[in-house]
Parts: sequence; structure tokens; C-alpha cells
Amino acid sequence: MKNTSLIALIDSYRVLEKKDFEKHLKFNGISIKDHELETLSSFIDYLNMNIKYLNYFYVGYEIPQISKEFDLLKLYSNRVINIELKTESSDEKIREQLEKNEFYLKSLGKELHLFTYCQKDNQLYYWRNSDIEVVSPEMLCELLEDEEHFKIDNIDELFNVNNYLISPVNNVQRFLEQSYFLTNKQKEVKKDILRSINTNGYSIINALPGTGKTLLLYDIAKELMDDTSLKVTILHSGILNEGHYSLIQKHNWNIKSMKYYKSALSSKPDIILIDETQRAYPDQLGEIISYTEKNNAHCVISIDPRQILAGFERKWDNLGRIRKLDNVEEYSLGKSIRTNKELAGFIKGIFNLNTLNYHGEYQNISIHYFNTREDAKAYINQLELDEWVAIDYTRQRHSGGHLERVGIGTYINAHEVLGQEFNKVCTFLGPGFMYNEHRSLSFSGSNYYDVERMFFQAITRAREELCLVIFDNPSLYSKILSAIKIAD
Repeated sequence: MKNTSLIALIDSYRVLEKKDFEKHLKFNGISIKDHELETLSSFIDYLNMNIKYLNYFYVGYEIPQISKEFDLLKLYSNRVINIELKTESSDEKIREQLEKNEFYLKSLGKELHLFTYCQKDNQLYYWRNSDIEVVSPEMLCELLEDEEHFKIDNIDELFNVNNYLISPVNNVQRFLEQSYFLTNKQKEVKKDILRSINTNGYSIINALPGTGKTLLLYDIAKELMDDTSLKVTILHSGILNEGHYSLIQKHNWNIKSMKYYKSALSSKPDIILIDETQRAYPDQLGEIISYTEKNNAHCVISIDPRQILAGFERKWDNLGRIRKLDNVEEYSLGKSIRTNKELAGFIKGIFNLNTLNYHGEYQNISIHYFNTREDAKAYINQLELDEWVAIDYTRQRHSGGHLERVGIGTYINAHEVLGQEFNKVCTFLGPGFMYNEHRSLSFSGSNYYDVERMFFQAITRAREELCLVIFDNPSLYSKILSAIKIAD
């Protein structure tokens, strides 16, 4: 995205035909609507200042992945000026937006000056000490008159998305300190669920990996636990990690692994929240449903039918079973906010080479090939020293499976990372993996757990960087290489 002159932007808007102006916006990476341009024009008239101080603005900048947008940003070496443009607005909405902007911009480590211009009342609001106040245009003009703007080739480099995306069980302290904001979609779903929480029934959050369903579930639980009249229980259909135990032991959260669901129900909860519901056994889910109906309770269910680890879990069809119950509301969360576009595209393409849109120059994705398992393991061990998380395949408890030749055998497995996310993930493909006639990834060999689904579970845990290690399978690597687009 390029910075621009606000005067040049308005002049182009006034004189160019619509199609040419749209090309102008696209060329400069600018995102702004017609009514915002009218408000911007009024704002420039309101300031009535020298044109040279209205240069070097980023217009409609969005932080990658989370789509947090700022109307106007100007960067200096030691400070940031943010101006939001409103045709009209209430004080409450202005406060809410500037508070969010402060949260997202403070990670830059610069002095912040946050404003909102409201066209209807022709006033300028300033965020100070967690509240807004009306200020004169001269105050903003004085800040803008500093001609030393901050030069950067790519503004995206300033914003590390991991400063804003958290997992409640991997970033416990930040979660408890409310160092996050829910997306508008998450807030909308939360509001609807809380509205019905005191009625008997079920709320389903049916969402894909990376959409924030676990964060939303735990955020709802946190708010419910503030009401001391309610007994709240969380059931996790997987293995509890250190974050779960921290919430249990240090903060008195009532969280149990699904295998202890009977103990959870014996405490007579009013609200039951279930994470990774697609992996609950039919008898477990049946008893929870029976309890919910007999005790006039409410059950909030987080589920992703794709995140299964064994073929028999697909046959259970837990989502279909819950949908058939009375008093069910179902919600979705839209696109992934955790996984960046490059990772999301690569993950989709590695499962079907027809859709692989990987050009080989993405800095956050790497692929390495080794002839032997031993060499692959040595490389992965080195990655772990650099804070990479290596995710292996879950071994079956009895003999007869094919995973001994596929996995490495010493790292955390796919079952242990359910509901979690990590900045840097390494996973691997070994002997037995192949691409079929449709160029879809498959595994030749039977196993108690679904090997392809475990690979999907592992690879979708990555939030920022992904390292794919392939070993002892040259034909697989050749097919992947043939699908990669490499510039001349």
C-alpha cells in the first residue's frame, strides 16, 4: 500500500471518471467509499491548512488477516496520527472505535494521537485518558506540521498479527487480562448466545479452523462466570494442556476433559460449554443431551466436522445429531482470522495440487526434503530449539498400523494440539503419502486414526509460519514441486 496526498486524492475523485478513479485507488492500494470521500473533503476544508502537511497519509489501511481498518494514518519516527472519518456518529461509538484503535496501534511503540472527525457537527474528537473530548482543529494542525514522516517500504511490516490474535489456552494471561478484541461477527454471535443462555436448549458455533471459535467459547464462559448465580462447566474433547490446567488450578475454572464428563455433570452445571464437540463419543454426547433436557440447562457447542482424527468420528455425525434436537440455534464465524492468506492458500493446495497457488517466494512457508527419517528428525530437533512446534501423528495403541514408517515418534501429536494454535509449526509427510489421479493427497495404508485428518489437524495449527518436511518419499516431493509456480 502506498501513502498519498489527501488533496491529490480528493482532486482525482472530483475530475476523473468513475472507472478511472477506481483504477487510481487500486493502483495506490487505497480503500475508501464515496461517502467517506465526501467526509474527507469536508475534513480538509475544516482544517484549512497548507497542502504539504496533508501528504504521506495511508488511506483505508487494513491490518492483514484481522481486517482491522483505519481511515487515515500518518506515521512519524516517534508518533502515529490516526483520524477516523464519520458522516455522523454517537459519542459511544466514537469511544468504542478509538479504544480499539489504541489497542491495535500501541504495539508500534510510538506516541499515539487518535482523532475522529464528525462531518454532521463539524467537530474533532480526541482520545485522551480513555475518553473523548472535543478539540480545536489547531491542535491537530500543530501535530501535522512536523514534516518528518516515517519512511517504510511496506506498512504491513510494522504490524505483527500475533500481537492481536490469542488463544485462551496458549496465551492464558493475555486472555484473562482481556488483551484482545472480538471481531464484529464474534460479538454478534456472543450477543445472540447470551440472550438465550437462560433458556433450555443448544447454541452451536459451527466454524472452520482459525475463525476464533475457541476464543469465543472461552470469552462467553468468562462472562458467564462473572455471574455467581450460574454454575458453568467447560468440557474439552481432547487432552488438556498447561493452559487448561492454569485456568483450573490458578483461576478456579471448571474445565474437564470429556472422558470425565460424568464428574462434570455431577456438579449440576447450569451452562455446559463443549469445545471440539466433533470428537465426543456418542454415549458421552447422549448423556450430556439427556442432562441438558432434564435439568433445563443450556449447552454451548463449538464444533468443526472437518477436524476429526479417525474415520469412525465422521460416522458419528455429532453435528447432524445435535441439529435434530429441539431449541437449537446455529451460528457460523466466516473466514479464518488466524491463518494468513499465504498459509491458507498453501494448506488448501497441499491437499489438492490443482488448487496450489504457492509461488515459492513466501517467506513464511518452507519445504525441505530428506532421504531418511533420521536426517529429518535431526533437522526438526534443531527447529525446536528456535521455538518451532513440531506436530507428529498419533500412534495407535495396538500393532498393525502404518504410522511407524510415517511419523517421527518423539513430538507432540495431533490429538494433543486440538483447539490450540502456535506461531511456528513444523509437520511432515513420509512414506505412504501420495497424490491420487485427482491430485488429492491420500495415504496408502489402514490405520486406527485417519492419517490425512491428522495431517490436516497439524498443519492448520500454524498461525504465522509453516515448515513442511518431506522424507523418504521423492515421488511425493516431485509432484509438489511440479505444482509450485516458480518465477523465471
